[in-house]
Amino acid sequence: MQKFFRNTKLFSYYEKIQPALKYSFSVQDGPPVKNVLVIAPHQDDESIACGGAITKHTSSGGKASVLFLTSDMPERAQEASNACKIIGVDEVISLKHSADTLHTQKTISDSIENVIKQQKPEVVFAPFWLDNHSDHRAAASALAKLAKKYDFIVYAYGVWLPVYPNVLIDCSKHWDSKMSAIGCYKSQLKDRDYIAMADGISKYWACVKGRGITNAEVYFVATIKEYATMQERIFGKL
Repeated sequence: MQKFFRNTKLFSYYEKIQPALKYSFSVQDGPPVKNVLVIAPHQDDESIACGGAITKHTSSGGKASVLFLTSDMPERAQEASNACKIIGVDEVISLKHSADTLHTQKTISDSIENVIKQQKPEVVFAPFWLDNHSDHRAAASALAKLAKKYDFIVYAYGVWLPVYPNVLIDCSKHWDSKMSAIGCYKSQLKDRDYIAMADGISKYWACVKGRGITNAEVYFVATIKEYATMQERIFGKL
C-alpha cells in the first residue's frame, strides 16, 4: 500500500478531480432512493465505511444489499453476517476471492455486473479510486468499467485514506448501530481499532460541518459515468 502513494503524485490526482469537489459540501439525509448496493472488497468495509448511512437508510424503509468481493475465513464470514443484520442489510452476496488478489482477478467486473443486474440498485456504495489498498482500487476499477452500460449514482467511500468529500450524511442517531456492527469483527479488531478509527473520522467531519451533528460519514458522490471519467483522468484508460 505504501509503495502506491510513495511512487505517485497524490496532489496531481486531486487536481484532476477538483472540478467535481465543493468546498462547502452538502448535507444529505441519506441516499434519495429506495434500493442501494454496497460493494465491499473485504468483510468489514461495509460497516467501517458506510454502516451509519446504511442503517439510516434501512431503518427508514430502504433496501440494502452487500456484495463482498473477498472472504478469508469462516469466522470472519459469520462476523459479517452478524454485522449486516445490525445495519439492516436485506441480502449478502460473496464472491469469496482471497484478500489482496483482486487486482489479479479478471472476472471481477463481470461478477459485479451480474449482481447489479439482479439487484438493480439506484445507488452503489463503492471504494474511492485513491483508497490506499490494492483490493479497493481494483474494486473501483472493476465498477468503473460498467459505466457505458448502466446509470446509477456512486457514493465513493474511503477506509484506508480519508475521502475529500462533496456530500456528508448525518448519522448521529444511528451511530451506536454502526459501532455495534464494527464490533462484530472481533477477528479484525485484534490488530487495529477500527471502532476508534471510524469514530474519530466521524467526529472530525461533524465538527467541520457543525449544525449540531455529532457523527457523520462523508462521500464523493458522482454518477457512474463521472466516476469512471475521473478515474480515467487519474489512472488512464480503463
